[in-house]
Amino acid sequence: MKHINNILKSREDKNNMKSDEIKKYSNPEKVKKIAKMMGLNPVEISTRKDKKYMIYDNEGHVKHFGVMLYQDYTKTNDKDKLKLFMNRNHRWYDAPKYSPAYLSAYLLWNPDY
Repeated sequence: MKHINNILKSREDKNNMKSDEIKKYSNPEKVKKIAKMMGLNPVEISTRKDKKYMIYDNEGHVKHFGVMLYQDYTKTNDKDKLKLFMNRNHRWYDAPKYSPAYLSAYLLWNPDY
């Protein structure tokens, strides 16, 4: 039992470290708020080291999104970067709901929030 508790503690420590790291690139509170306002399932910190967030779709499949090493609009609020993102990835706004493209476009690069 002590071994299992150590494993769980280690995972919790890693998640806390990643949560602090994400704040350099994104605003987790804002992302979670936008998801809730859009009626999406709750957003969590990704378990993948190269992704910021994850969310479960309505069928229970996990979707990871947001490249860890790049700032997004929730952090920068930079209109010029937003315009460049939207020009480069305009098709993402028409992507299937719960796809990584859709989630990135609407949760990380949404000019309405």
